[in-house]
Amino acid sequence: MTLFDFLHTPEQQQFDNSVALMQCIEQWIRLSRTDAARLCRLNAATMTHLSAALLACGLLRERGKAQSAAGRKPTFLELEPTAGHSIVLHLMPERAQLTLHNLHHETVAAKQLPPLADGADPEEYLRSVVRPHAFSANYEGVLGGCIICGHDYSPQPAQMSRLQQQWREEAAYPVYLTNAASMTCLAESRLRCPNQDATLMTLAIARHQTSIGVLLGSQLLFNGCRPGLMSRAFHDDLCLNSLSVRAYQHDAVMHGAVSYSTMDLLSTPAPYGELCGLAAAGNPDASQVISSYAGSLAGLIVDLLQLYQPDIVILDGEILFYMEALHSALHAKLREIAAPPLPNINTPFLGTLACACGASRLCVRRALENIPFAEKEDRP
Repeated sequence: MTLFDFLHTPEQQQFDNSVALMQCIEQWIRLSRTDAARLCRLNAATMTHLSAALLACGLLRERGKAQSAAGRKPTFLELEPTAGHSIVLHLMPERAQLTLHNLHHETVAAKQLPPLADGADPEEYLRSVVRPHAFSANYEGVLGGCIICGHDYSPQPAQMSRLQQQWREEAAYPVYLTNAASMTCLAESRLRCPNQDATLMTLAIARHQTSIGVLLGSQLLFNGCRPGLMSRAFHDDLCLNSLSVRAYQHDAVMHGAVSYSTMDLLSTPAPYGELCGLAAAGNPDASQVISSYAGSLAGLIVDLLQLYQPDIVILDGEILFYMEALHSALHAKLREIAAPPLPNINTPFLGTLACACGASRLCVRRALENIPFAEKEDRP
């Protein structure tokens, strides 16, 4: 039995308690039976019966051992990864990517696709390129689809809505629209932060824009490219093209040229790598550019720390390709302006994988949360 089959057979005995248990395990990744019974408000006998039934039909599995002060160590329960799947369409300016994920949000299949061009017909794009029903033909139990946009891509809202509508009409499962920065937070909350009450903040920096997402537990507080809450205006000067502009302003010689215009820099495929290479080689002008940019980035991080007090700060996006050159300068600036202790800054380099993992988790969680079930029983 797949999770899809289970969610579509509400007449199954003790369906309500079973859904509550799976919701809880999805949120906490893995739980002992004792902890699951406490969180779901179920007694030990009910938990024993439920877990045995869900293990027998292949929706749960046992993994590892939990810590115990004395006696036999209890076994963890977790979702069986192959019991259901989710599909994610990740749209970017130069390409698109379609990925299929299991219940552990691992990528089990992927396709590279052409981009959704401006003015393209969403229905034609879906049927001739994406074909979500054909993509998942060999995988049972698709719980949902998710459409996300890259950090540097903002298609027309009407075009996105039509694509979502067409996908929903063609498939037998719900399809969601979501935000890349928030998805990075959701993925990181699973991969790096088991505390579900932690505040997570992601700062995704691409060539043309900066996206900020703040996640408190499982509730998205803010996401978007312009937070509008900063006490400084640094966020308007943090896209990667700002490095090129600063290079021009500081007269950092690039491309071996004596003179060039800022448009020459902005039109090159990736001038940032050359700039970082010059800084690493000791070029004082390039080092000044890196230091100036790191100061702006540190200022924004400190502002966000004061506003949201996050437990983890996640840097994501194209900036991760250049963090080796920026790392020392960024931490030096943070030591100058941030009150100790310094923030915990993660640079996981998950990129599109982080977004896809988060989108996959969103599909599974919504599939479970949207199933109506009666008040849980807790018989003494």
